[in-house]
Amino acid sequence: MNLQMKNTPNTLTKYTVPQGVVATKTALILPEKMEGEDWARLGQYLRAATDSLELWQADWLKYGKQNYTAEFVSSVVGQLEFPMHGIERLELLGEVLPQHRPAEVTKEHILVAGKRCTDDKEREVWLNTAAIEGLSPRELQASIRAHEVIRIDMDKRTVSMPSTYAVQREFRAWRKEIGDAWKKWDDQDRQDVAETLKEIADFWAELTQ
Repeated sequence: MNLQMKNTPNTLTKYTVPQGVVATKTALILPEKMEGEDWARLGQYLRAATDSLELWQADWLKYGKQNYTAEFVSSVVGQLEFPMHGIERLELLGEVLPQHRPAEVTKEHILVAGKRCTDDKEREVWLNTAAIEGLSPRELQASIRAHEVIRIDMDKRTVSMPSTYAVQREFRAWRKEIGDAWKKWDDQDRQDVAETLKEIADFWAELTQ
């Protein structure tokens, strides 16, 4: 399929914190006299932080890897106690350049493009296609694999064995990648992964009752 690049503007709204605002671990301290416009602008920043924090972290991590030594980056990331599976997700999100992230798509779309596409151009084309065509993340993934736009009728779709095999393949690939590294995880890393895998274990238990 020959996908033509369409000019979908990526709205890069800039959010800034007004002067005098101080953030601590437990509070946001605002100056005594603050203009209404500055207060509103701070609200915009806080709203953006809620939606965009993971993408900001992905860009931060990618910048670090491009500009500093692996030892320094590893040390800083370790001090910040990012869980290992969280780092892997940030790395995939960071594969997509900021200017190639249309405002109409979600982080899950970006994650799919980061994982399934092979270069910047392909990611740009497919994310713009997802924005224009209104593709869900699952439809985007299926479309990338098929090299054409795929629609999934969720009302008619039934669970098939191939989708189960896909989950199995993903797990095996993840398990192969971590190898014996899990033996060096700290208690928090192990707990984070265990909580994520618990959903799979619970579903398995329901199936085998």
